[in-house]
Amino acid sequence: MKKKKKVNIITDVILIMLLVIMGFSGYKLYTIYNDYAEAKNTYDDLRGEIKYKPSKKEIEEQNSLDIDWKRLKEINPDIIGWIYCEDTPIDYPILQGKDNDYYLYKLYTHEYSIAGSIFADYNCLNPFNGDMTILYGHRMKDLSMFATLKYYFWEDFFNDHPTMEIYTPEKNYTLELFSAKEVGDMNYYRYNFSSPGDKDEYIRKITTTNEMIGYDNRVKVNAEDKLVMMSTCTSRLDNNRLVVWGRLVDKVI
Repeated sequence: MKKKKKVNIITDVILIMLLVIMGFSGYKLYTIYNDYAEAKNTYDDLRGEIKYKPSKKEIEEQNSLDIDWKRLKEINPDIIGWIYCEDTPIDYPILQGKDNDYYLYKLYTHEYSIAGSIFADYNCLNPFNGDMTILYGHRMKDLSMFATLKYYFWEDFFNDHPTMEIYTPEKNYTLELFSAKEVGDMNYYRYNFSSPGDKDEYIRKITTTNEMIGYDNRVKVNAEDKLVMMSTCTSRLDNNRLVVWGRLVDKVI
């Protein structure tokens, strides 16, 4: 009788532990997806407030999105630009903090979020005007932020999205994409170069090891070009990163 009672107690303890674990797991899942939803709503609110999105016909005629930079700077003076890729979730303000940690898990509102922000490396002293501007963004499970960069290793996706657009208060650009690679070497993260020859060698390195399937050398890149490097994490728990490079071309309005 005592043995049976002891077995029942052990069974009850195990059942309680399982219920606690299930409850905690459910709570964690709820908080994660709630954070996803809050980040999405926050960025949607910003788009509605400061960015008029014209029709495709208007874009062809104006060659530009209409962004209220005065209002953006009032919201957060750390906003330095806007990045947009048609028919993808990439449609975000670009921020630059005093380090590379602040906006990693903060929205443009300064609120904590696992989605964080798209932000430029703080070492880039003259973003979009120097040798290379490095942009960081998380790879979110709902394909927000920079998650769709992983698709640049698919031929069809690259053919459908060979360019992005970058807007700044001073100038608007087309970003012509020309290379993608999974990297584990931090030497790829360069924001300046010692000479044109040094930059040419870097370009040769990233183009000869290009993993962008379907790329046909349509973009001719040289040391005079202003480059942008977009970086996000892989699906594995390691230090490797997925990187996509492009060159900036002034949009003619």
